[in-house]
Amino acid sequence: MASRKRGREEQVSADTIREARDALHRLLHRVSEGTMTAPPGLVARLEGAIAALDAVLAEPAPNNGRPAAP
Repeated sequence: MASRKRGREEQVSADTIREARDALHRLLHRVSEGTMTAPPGLVARLEGAIAALDAVLAEPAPNNGRPAAP
């Protein structure tokens, strides 16, 4: 869950990943219930992104089991 920023590694917190997953899930729900239109293929991409974030959240936490610093 590290990203590169200007030559240094930066940890992305699990909370940030959960927030992104929740936002994608809300968008998927709006498209699925018909309150928002979407181009072809968007639902599959949203589902894939949500699954990818779920997989990241299922990984063991770095730092010997302690949560990463935000």
